[in-house]
Amino acid sequence: MALRDRQRFDPIVSSTTEMNRGCAELWKNSDRSDLYDKLPTMAVTRQKRRQIASKCPWRARGRHGRSQPRILTAATVKHIEEQIAANSYPVLPDLGGLREFYRCMDCHAVWAAKSIFDKIREDEVCGVYDHAMIWKPYT
Repeated sequence: MALRDRQRFDPIVSSTTEMNRGCAELWKNSDRSDLYDKLPTMAVTRQKRRQIASKCPWRARGRHGRSQPRILTAATVKHIEEQIAANSYPVLPDLGGLREFYRCMDCHAVWAAKSIFDKIREDEVCGVYDHAMIWKPYT
């Protein structure tokens, strides 16, 4: 669909195009020296993006990137529980309704928390669920 056809049916495209034409004509017909005086006030200040650091309890042990912990799905938790039953490992803690299991994407540690922003002690880590999907309990 050509721009002319889109302008006819879409009021946003039409008004944006009109605005751009108006700005171009204003720029073309204006004395540019007054615009340079306004530049410091017109300049948009860049906001620094807040980086979310890993909230992994083991981040002090080794190198961790800036990746966020991920929530384990019900299927993943079931797979871990099957491995626990087969190998007679200690059971996972009860979540108590509001908590979920989180997994660090850097070191694969698994812990239970209400959110990724909760501070968890190192001894509260349940275990490691590595990239090969093998559960190793942490005791």
